[in-house]
Amino acid sequence: MNKRIFISKNASDVEGLKVFTDSKNITLSAQSLISFEPEEAELNESFDLIFFGSPRSIIFFKAIHSLDSSQTIACVGKKTASLLKHLGVDPDYVVTRSGKIQESQNAFKQWVGDRTVLFPHSDRTLSTYSSILPKSQRVNLCVYKTILRSKPIEACDIYIFTSPSNYEAFKQKNKLLRDSYVIAWGESTANEIFSQGDHCNHVLTLSSIKELVEHLNLLS
Repeated sequence: MNKRIFISKNASDVEGLKVFTDSKNITLSAQSLISFEPEEAELNESFDLIFFGSPRSIIFFKAIHSLDSSQTIACVGKKTASLLKHLGVDPDYVVTRSGKIQESQNAFKQWVGDRTVLFPHSDRTLSTYSSILPKSQRVNLCVYKTILRSKPIEACDIYIFTSPSNYEAFKQKNKLLRDSYVIAWGESTANEIFSQGDHCNHVLTLSSIKELVEHLNLLS
């Protein structure tokens, strides 16, 4: 196993990875390269259900609009679903294979049917799920800004990029070495890496720390 790993998440969010790296005597550099600010957002259109693409979209939406169990809610990933449940809202639909974009898009579109969906999002959203619906079925609401916080990162053997924005921030002040091993947190991140001419060795399917550690174990 290599000796140094970088992941674009803060240490408090990757405790399971830290246990693994400590057991293998690997140095872990864990830091997010982005931050977030609220955006003023007025909601004047009607909708049938809400789709949350991340825990942050819930937090910033809830700061300015009501959220309750009477609403039909869809979301991406276990962490987003967990936050909703913590807030007393049981999601009606959860995208579980977020790393597999097309598969997840098709399943979501089929579930939505002819309903209108509200998408609270960042100013840097990729519109992964809203873009597959007709304009008449989507209500876009920007509720927060994503700020790039680029900084020099010591050269590592393995890089794990958890979002396109984190990769973009990394590239502002760093370069990927040819012989480094690069892991993307799903296809959207991988696509951004490839679009900038860099390599990506592995793409996570479930985009979770557990899946990441299982893959790292295979490299040891």
